[in-house]
Amino acid sequence: MQKVDLLFQSFLISFFIWPLSFAQTAYKIFKPIIDYFKKIIDILIIKENPGFNYGSITSIRENFSDTHYRNYFQFLDQDMYLKVIENALFEGIVEFLDSKNIDTSELKNKQSKIINEGIIMTGGEIRTGILAIGRRARAIFNKRKAKTIKKSRR
Repeated sequence: MQKVDLLFQSFLISFFIWPLSFAQTAYKIFKPIIDYFKKIIDILIIKENPGFNYGSITSIRENFSDTHYRNYFQFLDQDMYLKVIENALFEGIVEFLDSKNIDTSELKNKQSKIINEGIIMTGGEIRTGILAIGRRARAIFNKRKAKTIKKSRR
């Protein structure tokens, strides 16, 4: 009885999904052609209309609010500014604690350890075959174990 229910449910679902899948496939196939013709129409409109607005497609606000970096140096700038802010905050905390006669030597050691040895990842994803982090870390790749892991994932 359970198999009949599953068969019936899958038939109902596929009955509604098949037309959508064909429409989506047709859209993916014909989208470059449609975009090409839109571009040609835009070129013709530009030639015909002397008052055409040649303004930027995106605004400055949109460019700077984008979550993706346009070049690698934007990423480096963001990382540098983050480090400057972190350092300023830490120095402010240490200065405040020193003014209250609180020992900050351990805190300063932790800061140098974080800066010199730490790996900080704020979001994103790391995909790697071998990764070793830390003092005297070693990464050993065993081909036999890697094959069994790949087989077990299938």
